[in-house]
Amino acid sequence: MSLKELRDAVVEGIGRGVAPYGFVLRPKSRACYRKTPGGRQVLHILIANYAGYFTVNVAASIRLDAVMQYIAAHPTRLIDARSKETSTLGIELGNLALGAWASHPVFEAADVTPTVEAIVDGVERYALSYWATYSDPQAAFDLLSFDHPTVSLHAPSLGVRAMKVVALATLLGREAELPALVQHWERQLVGDHAETDFREFLLANGLVATAQWSEAENGGDGGASKQDFGTAS
Repeated sequence: MSLKELRDAVVEGIGRGVAPYGFVLRPKSRACYRKTPGGRQVLHILIANYAGYFTVNVAASIRLDAVMQYIAAHPTRLIDARSKETSTLGIELGNLALGAWASHPVFEAADVTPTVEAIVDGVERYALSYWATYSDPQAAFDLLSFDHPTVSLHAPSLGVRAMKVVALATLLGREAELPALVQHWERQLVGDHAETDFREFLLANGLVATAQWSEAENGGDGGASKQDFGTAS
């Protein structure tokens, strides 16, 4: 088999392996998709090509439509939230299972079946529970707002993560926490390339910077409003 045929066999094998869980493979995208009431869950098949072989691993991601629509209402250069392919959070399977990146080398046809089986087993052991847990907006908020370095594995861009946390807090109706959240993320982003973008995001969504929160606390609502996490389109 050629390397292309081997790659196709691995992608198709993974697609078949996760199909019983409601995932639909899109071969050209090298991804398997499953719709949820509030968005969708995706298994990304990641292939890196080398001379005479390739490696494969997967990543699990979640898109919460309401969060991405909130961010997309005022586009930012940091993320194309309007794209249906943009996720709210996600993680590579090795990092999820072992705390370290993991991939499987494929040199020949004999490598295809064990590679597919190992990946599908990992999905069943770890990714299914990840999707089930963090497709809940409250759980997603708790994870992304948790102040620990490992959270970057789920949302690498600090500026985009800050926007998602604010969006989730607003959509969950946690307006009382917004002053502290904004202050925290402004501190985190001092000197970061996304500092200005985050401030513009706050202003665009009717929120105010830290220095102005006293006015909001004395009767203003900061422009935040609770919204519905509704059904995916």
